[in-house]
Amino acid sequence: PSGCSTSKLTQPAAQRKDRTMVHRRALGGLWLVLLLAATEARRLKLESYGGKAFKKNHGKANGQALVAALRDARRGDSIVIEEGKSYYLVPQAAVTLPARDLTLRIDGNIILSDAIAEWPVDPDTANGKYFPMLKVSRATGFTVEGSGTIDGQGHRWWWAFAVHLLPATKRPLIFDFEKCDGLTVKDVALLDSPRFNLYIHDSTNVLVSRVTILTDWRAPLATQQTVMLYQAGGDLEPTKG
Repeated sequence: PSGCSTSKLTQPAAQRKDRTMVHRRALGGLWLVLLLAATEARRLKLESYGGKAFKKNHGKANGQALVAALRDARRGDSIVIEEGKSYYLVPQAAVTLPARDLTLRIDGNIILSDAIAEWPVDPDTANGKYFPMLKVSRATGFTVEGSGTIDGQGHRWWWAFAVHLLPATKRPLIFDFEKCDGLTVKDVALLDSPRFNLYIHDSTNVLVSRVTILTDWRAPLATQQTVMLYQAGGDLEPTKG
């Protein structure tokens, strides 16, 4: 009709358009939040995977928890051994890391079990070899760092090796890194490893910095004084093993 305002007729359509734009912006913001949450670096703790600190009889479960955390990690995540906590550990499996740029942050303590009978032997080795504390293969951008300590409790291993009591031929390592690229190990302390502290092979772009390696020299000295490490017969020759 003559004299009617057209703005009143178009107002509902304009309001619907405005509401649609608001909804689209809200959904866009929600998707952005979800995307940021999915890509934000996480700090993964062993407790989330069944681990327990200060439990000496929980070594196998802690070993499983460490492997589970590494396998669950996304790019940029850190697996954290918190300061003030100690975890007894028996390894359970080698790990091929599914993600790049992961960090194992050790600010507390890892204590390797010295119960030799509990320690698994790698079935893929010809002469039998004990699993290392951690074997990582084909990792890219993997970092081990922190102010904490890994105590290998190697004394019993050294003794058993000296008197040929080990069922397998090779004692455990602490770290075994194979076919890694961009590997960094820094600042941690490694104490009394049963065998080698760091075994890095077939790897590129490796940095090892400010790593403290300590061995209780009194233990091997006592072993040398009480165990026949050399056999007589002409020139002295070391016994095998």
